[in-house]
Amino acid sequence: MKIVIDARLYGLEHRGLGRYLVELIDALGKIDRENNYILLTNPNNKGQILNLPSNFTVVSAPWRVYSLVEQIKLPLLLRKIKPDLIHFPHFTVPFLAPAPFVVTIHDLILHHFPSERATTLSPILYWFKVRVYYLVVGVAIRRAKKIITISQAVAQDIINYYPKEKSKISIIPLAPGSLNEGVVLNLPLKYFLAVGAAYPHKNLELVLRALKQVPADLNDFKFIVVGRKDIFMERLEKYASELGLVEKVIFWGEASEGELVTLYKNATAYLLPSLAEGFGLGAVEALACGTPVIAADIPVLHEVLGQAALFVNPQSELDLIKAWQAIQNSETRKILLSAGQGVLQNLSWDKVAHKMQKLYTDQN
Repeated sequence: MKIVIDARLYGLEHRGLGRYLVELIDALGKIDRENNYILLTNPNNKGQILNLPSNFTVVSAPWRVYSLVEQIKLPLLLRKIKPDLIHFPHFTVPFLAPAPFVVTIHDLILHHFPSERATTLSPILYWFKVRVYYLVVGVAIRRAKKIITISQAVAQDIINYYPKEKSKISIIPLAPGSLNEGVVLNLPLKYFLAVGAAYPHKNLELVLRALKQVPADLNDFKFIVVGRKDIFMERLEKYASELGLVEKVIFWGEASEGELVTLYKNATAYLLPSLAEGFGLGAVEALACGTPVIAADIPVLHEVLGQAALFVNPQSELDLIKAWQAIQNSETRKILLSAGQGVLQNLSWDKVAHKMQKLYTDQN
């Protein structure tokens, strides 16, 4: 088969989607010598795809995701390639996609949180953007031969909103990334860690409010936030300043692979207080680095983490503070990390690649 993968968001600078493409393509390259893969990449990306076998070809597709240009240029390029199948790893599927395709839907969070607070646009432009989002997602889901989701929770979300498409859903969970050796960093002795975007649904303001209320036994803890500096991170930084937490919160910015490993391994706990998630990959990566997790008490995180986390009410600062105190107990940490090993045994990119390869070939 000739399979196209839209890899324009390849690279860790594209956060979760970038990680998904990096790990998936690397894993497919290790197991699949039968199919021919054409990877559409944006040459302006920092991350470049290297060291792939001869049945993988890279083709330039220098059009920004979410743009009008991609709706025009991408179908023209795909017509020239004439693939048997296209894999869109995100919902941004061109309306005129000319070949059968599968699409990965990582979450439907915007369906649940269509808030103007989650944008820098004016209210009119934002609500227009939301309407376009609903249209694009709906077309992608209805036209796809298969819909790949990363958790049962996301699958159920799709069924709730698009019940006629239930039979097309295939659940292929994510796995920890290929975490390499750490690097030497000057870090606080005690800190909690969060990695990723600071979007409103990530609920990191809860952590700041809890820090403001901590009892004496938690006074020496810091909070490190790792993630690209954008308007949402700037808002969080401003909120920390308003609460008088400048000395307690470290806004790290983007971290290299080596930095991230070190940050994970030395954290007292990884925090995921989100109001919504598609999977919670950062928490799984923390477990892989031997760091316990404190997570929001929401269904998807129970599904992914099982018994390997302390779950807290994502609306309660007091609940979070109690978890911070509990996580310092050595027996509690031992139990959580033991459960984490059970979680990790079922997750690998090799398994993802084999499932994806089968899904591709089944569409032929």
